[in-house]
Amino acid sequence: MTIYVHDIDFEPGQGDDKDKYEVGFQAHRNMKLVDIASLEDPHLMRISLRNAKSTECVRILVQNQHDDEFFGSISINISKYFLGPSTLFNHPYKQWLTLFDDPEDDEYDGNLGEDDEDFPKILVTLTVL
Repeated sequence: MTIYVHDIDFEPGQGDDKDKYEVGFQAHRNMKLVDIASLEDPHLMRISLRNAKSTECVRILVQNQHDDEFFGSISINISKYFLGPSTLFNHPYKQWLTLFDDPEDDEYDGNLGEDDEDFPKILVTLTVL
């Protein structure tokens, strides 16, 4: 699968002092770091789903690259969203995903293709290959 982060949106009035070009986006399969991107250096982050177990997740951690300030994270269950019976392969899902402030409780429970409205949030394209 691939992940491409297009933008980040902080809560209006709350992110005025943050430089979004200092934000780093870390892609993990479970807790293993796979790739890092930023808005200044955007690229497709590729995560292999080969031999994925039903409990595994794809996690995106978002933090400042210079001082490690944590902005949020989101975990998406691999089998439910990327290897389930309704999975559309080679279909890009571009949407806003809300970040959670607790990495221990950051499981996504929405619908792929439907934007989240809460802040902070990231605009991503997820594609299962």
